[in-house]
Amino acid sequence: MTTDHGLTTEYTEFTVNLDAAATAWGFSYTNTFLLRFSHYDNAPADGTLPPYAGLGLDEVRVTGRVRGDYDFGDAPAPYPSTLADDGARHGRSAGPFLGALCDYEGDALPSWNALGDDAEHAADEDGVVLAGALVPGDSVPVTVTATASCFLDVWVDFGQNGSWSDPGDQVFAAQPLNAGTNALSIAVPAGAVLGANAFARFRVSSAPVGMPTGAAADGEVEDYRFEIVPPAPVVSAEPSHTPGTENTVFWSAVTGADTYRAMLSPDPAFIGSPVTADWAPLAEHTFAGLDEGLFYYRAQAGASVPGHEETWGQSTAAAFEQGTRTGTEVDAAGAVTLAHASGRSFTVGGGVPFLRSTFTGAVRGNVFKAAAGAVLTRVEFLLERAAPTAVQIIVYEGGANATDPYTLVLTRDLGTLPVGLDYADSGPFNLPLTANLHYLVGVAAQGTVKTNRNPVALPPETEAFGTWVKVYYADTYPAPAAIPGTNPGTSLNGYCQRLAFRNTTDYASPGTCVSPVVAPDPLAAWNTLEYSAMVPGAASLTVDVLPASGTTPFPGFTGLVSGASLAGLPLEPVRLRASFATSNNTQTAALHSWGLRWRTEADRVVAGPWSGAVWSRQDQLPPAVAEVTLLDASPTRSATVSFGVRFTEPVEKVEGTAPFDDFAVSAGAPPGAAVTGVSGADDLYMVTVSTGGGVSGTVGLRVLASGGLHDALGREMAADYDAGPGYDVDFTPPTVAEITPLDGSPTNAPLVRWRVRFSEPMTDAPTEAPFAGFSVEGVTGAAVIAVVAEPDACVVTAATGPHDGDLLLRVLAAASPLRDRVGWPLDGDALSPGAYAVRHLDWAVQPPATVQAREGQALTLHAQATGGVGGTAHQWFFSPEGAKAFEEVPGAVFPAWLIGSVLSSQAGDYYCEARDAWETIQSTTTRLEVEDSLPAASAARLALCAAALAMAGARKARRGKAERP
Repeated sequence: MTTDHGLTTEYTEFTVNLDAAATAWGFSYTNTFLLRFSHYDNAPADGTLPPYAGLGLDEVRVTGRVRGDYDFGDAPAPYPSTLADDGARHGRSAGPFLGALCDYEGDALPSWNALGDDAEHAADEDGVVLAGALVPGDSVPVTVTATASCFLDVWVDFGQNGSWSDPGDQVFAAQPLNAGTNALSIAVPAGAVLGANAFARFRVSSAPVGMPTGAAADGEVEDYRFEIVPPAPVVSAEPSHTPGTENTVFWSAVTGADTYRAMLSPDPAFIGSPVTADWAPLAEHTFAGLDEGLFYYRAQAGASVPGHEETWGQSTAAAFEQGTRTGTEVDAAGAVTLAHASGRSFTVGGGVPFLRSTFTGAVRGNVFKAAAGAVLTRVEFLLERAAPTAVQIIVYEGGANATDPYTLVLTRDLGTLPVGLDYADSGPFNLPLTANLHYLVGVAAQGTVKTNRNPVALPPETEAFGTWVKVYYADTYPAPAAIPGTNPGTSLNGYCQRLAFRNTTDYASPGTCVSPVVAPDPLAAWNTLEYSAMVPGAASLTVDVLPASGTTPFPGFTGLVSGASLAGLPLEPVRLRASFATSNNTQTAALHSWGLRWRTEADRVVAGPWSGAVWSRQDQLPPAVAEVTLLDASPTRSATVSFGVRFTEPVEKVEGTAPFDDFAVSAGAPPGAAVTGVSGADDLYMVTVSTGGGVSGTVGLRVLASGGLHDALGREMAADYDAGPGYDVDFTPPTVAEITPLDGSPTNAPLVRWRVRFSEPMTDAPTEAPFAGFSVEGVTGAAVIAVVAEPDACVVTAATGPHDGDLLLRVLAAASPLRDRVGWPLDGDALSPGAYAVRHLDWAVQPPATVQAREGQALTLHAQATGGVGGTAHQWFFSPEGAKAFEEVPGAVFPAWLIGSVLSSQAGDYYCEARDAWETIQSTTTRLEVEDSLPAASAARLALCAAALAMAGARKARRGKAERP
């Protein structure tokens, strides 16, 4: 709770908030407790005493409120709220209450907005809710919440004159309430005064209270600040169409209202894009810059009310002492003036001893050299007395030197002082001192006493009294008429005493007086500065406004005169500073009072309900077509289509029967296209058009300016309109435009493709089996396996199968689900103009089943493939006798493979493999038998036989790849 507060030798007032300390210190308002104020230079925060000198604590005040046993209202004066005014009050009880909360006070806490006890305690004004504003001559629903069954009494100051005793002010008398919410209605008198200060008092109790004052044993009182607003004006009817870009709206005047405003919106609910005019005194308003269109208007009446004003001021000595003064003083009349060169008191030494001095039957004191004009007015000397003793306050006058003899010039016998430690006080007197003479100021005690001695350090302002020279002591009592001045008294530790003096010389200059911080809450606007001062001709006084800290005034708020406006002053805490100066030291300005005015709330308008709405179409242009839309699908093959036509405003004289002079089909429409019907009203019409006699083309709509249609003001269209969209009329069925193969031919690929392009974009392509409408022919086993749709084509993929032949694609219109954009089916079959020549790999020559050769003999194996595409590669494979696997024979890559010298290790099985980009086939296997020796003739015959057998009786065998690159 305690910190270094920054106290100086100047007078300082500070406040400790004991409410805030309650939690930290752990006490309640029912506890008895002791407060210790530690006020030494280096005192610890725990309250223990320090060993060194400190500051004087002149006064301690503990303030607070009596613990309350009543709930009071908080409406401001002159309403009776406080105990002194017999204000409404309800004793502490268990209820019934208004709403959920009730607080208790020792006395009322009235405030300008009837929220005083809410600001001090919990917000307990929670039992009453108005459903709307108070309007003279009208009723407003009000919901009152009670904690138990009870009686309700309510007063509303409809006259806003500070009284609840006028006829009609009591709106409910002993009204029974049920526990929970109660729906009631307040009838507002027709003569109710408009404004923001219709204070209301709601009281509930177990028994009717009958009056807005006095005590009740239980229950609760809640005060509210209501507004009484003007009723809605009546807006004059508007014409259906208003030419130009401006419109002036008029309405009736409302009794008591002094300002009005209007609202415009294209939205009848005034939610979308509203435009609200400023408050103005006239019962009319002109809206300018309006676009073409329909607008709604309404008006509202209001009453101007000033915001509540609060004030702060200082006009007494006690009030001015709360500020900070430099070179100024408060005179006997309570005004702030320039300070005399003295006129104050000072202390020599301190209350906590640096040294303790004990003496008996002696004189002790301090010697001063007097300044010109000094007048000593009081002497106090700190003494500790263990037993009662006689004491004198004494003043001796010496000479120009401190060692000159001293003569007694003032004695104050204080009698016998009791046991204690305090200042022996001379009381007031006036003793003019002679400039530059030395004076011994002290005490003479008969018995044994103690006093404090401390190093002397006097503030500069004591120079108007004089300067401290030394201490003096003489062991004699009572004080003799004269004493010698030979005592050197060289110690720098003065005796503890307080001296008061004044000076007859002129006023000092300059000086200032700074007010305490003024911190309004709430603060809506600063109003004015006011002060009263007397300023002689040679003196001057200027007043500035300062921030809460610092010495630099707010720009533009210096040298202010009384009554100066504070408009524009920042909304923050401020201080006032008065600066005094004089060119004649016998004259000084005197500040008698000063103060500030501010608004706790801004000036405002209490606004009544909005009027009913009127409307008018702002019509600054002749009618035109805003847009033409297609109401049916396009493209179309329908015999009739419809157009939507929207005009920029309602139009009249639209021909709804033939020949339909206001509409025509667009230029270039198919033969026979024509308008066949018109219907609609205001700004929307539907036009029906025949699409003609089966010829494809574009059918659009023209709106003709020459047809005679016009707006409510009689203005016709300025020009024809033909910029709208048209229907794409399609009476031509689609056909196959071309079929193009996408792969090479001849081919032995497993798959081939065609692109079938149509005469127009198509839909409903058969992309899943059985791919209706597409088939292949010319090769046994070939089939369509995929269809991919493109905007105006289909890509058809077919599997070629295992057989050779010429493969064709056929499109069958009757079986196809394909449709164009308007639903026409495909018209006419189609056959691909060229065929894929499907040619698979096959063997023309294969090796015989067995070949015999002698070891060392030359031998050629033959195998020759035909068909396929892109060139054929051959490779021979060998499996030795007894082996299971075949391996490639390195270098054996020719259809006729020559073995230059057969070895016995080459005996075994052989076959040849042929392959191209798509297929691989394998020949029959031949067995090579190697003998040790064969006759040459026999060998030749065997070779010829083998070749003949291979050519005559070869078998075919193939193996194909089931993939594409």
